[in-house]
Amino acid sequence: MPNINEPVINISFGEGLNAFGNQSMLINPIVSIHTKYSPSVLSFAVVIVVSNFKNTDSSSPHSLHAKLYSAKNEEDSPLQFINNDQINNIPSSNLRLNWNLNNIDFKEPGEYIVECTFDGTTKKESFFIEADNILKQD
Repeated sequence: MPNINEPVINISFGEGLNAFGNQSMLINPIVSIHTKYSPSVLSFAVVIVVSNFKNTDSSSPHSLHAKLYSAKNEEDSPLQFINNDQINNIPSSNLRLNWNLNNIDFKEPGEYIVECTFDGTTKKESFFIEADNILKQD
């Protein structure tokens, strides 16, 4: 159960995003992505929603950091990342980040993690890449 004084972070994955004005919808939520071959270049979407935070003015902005990495090689450089230390005047009680990840080079099947940190509170969520055939790499 989350601490009532900390932000709550939710991370979801889908095949894509559909935008309607200033709103969006996650298309076909997923937990795993199946591909014929590995390595492979894949595209998908991540939606991160943060709530239970105090809105601040520009003198004390929020920070949000997100990264995508392999669970097997967590210490390696992330495949993708977002760093924003200047989030001010969020217009509602939910901060939504729609992250389209296009043509990401996945070297091997396995577990991958999206990690989001908002004002010091961190949440990790996993998804999986599955492949029918593993191609030999030099």
